Amino acid sequence: MRLPIIISSGHGKHVPGARCIIDEVTEARHVAERISQEIRRLGGMSGVFHEDRQTNARDNVNEIIRVHNSFLRLLDVSVHFNAVNGGRRIAGIGTETLYREGNTEMRRLASDVSKAITGASGLILRRGDGTWGRTNLGFLNRTDLGKAILLEVCFVNSETDVALYKRHFSAICAAIAATLTVWANGR
Repeated sequence: MRLPIIISSGHGKHVPGARCIIDEVTEARHVAERISQEIRRLGGMSGVFHEDRQTNARDNVNEIIRVHNSFLRLLDVSVHFNAVNGGRRIAGIGTETLYREGNTEMRRLASDVSKAITGASGLILRRGDGTWGRTNLGFLNRTDLGKAILLEVCFVNSETDVALYKRHFSAICAAIAATLTVWANGR
């Protein structure tokens, strides 16, 4: 039996994320939907969840985790966009994929996803290989499968990042989907 990859957009309808040139909540929903379509086009299985009810960050992340944990699945993916302090910038900031610190399998997948985004778009890799091991994020800590990544597609306050993201949206989503599908087929 093939298991799906469950993809959720970060934050929620009533819990805003990063905003500047583009809005994280809006864009994460577009990316999650397109990645799922591409996975299915490649013959894989996927499901998408967008949280629309909660009004605070704690309840929002708890609902996202609850929904992910309700599925028999192969992988948990959360789609986000980021921002750095200091307001709008011209220079590129890049892309990165977060994983639970200490999970070497997810670190490799995170690196592969970030490199796929870079290859499809020209966005730069943050932190060397485009990965960031974290121990303090509910999504990575509490999705009970132990196989989760959190995408930070680009930075909403970088003019360069946003231009590359918009220009290469389809290619970015296809590259992410292909990377996830290759990983899933290796299971």
